[in-house]
Amino acid sequence: MPNNQTFDCLPLKSKDTYTMSFRIARFAITDDSYEMLVTNLDRSEFSTNDLKEIYHLRWGIETSFCTIVTVSLLRTDNNACSTANAE
Repeated sequence: MPNNQTFDCLPLKSKDTYTMSFRIARFAITDDSYEMLVTNLDRSEFSTNDLKEIYHLRWGIETSFCTIVTVSLLRTDNNACSTANAE
């Protein structure tokens, strides 16, 4: 992390500091493909398999949002085309 990184949880120019711990977890997606995550979830509470499951659940949500946005954009573009053709 750069030494000039700012955090919105500390006032600007604050001399206060605190320790932040992160872990890097790597797990297999296929026989020859891996995913790496950086997390602050404690290893004693969340195993690598737990992280893999959480990531899998989150990925489903992310792809659903992508689908919603894409469909919304297509509808907007189609409406724009319809309006332009009607004039």
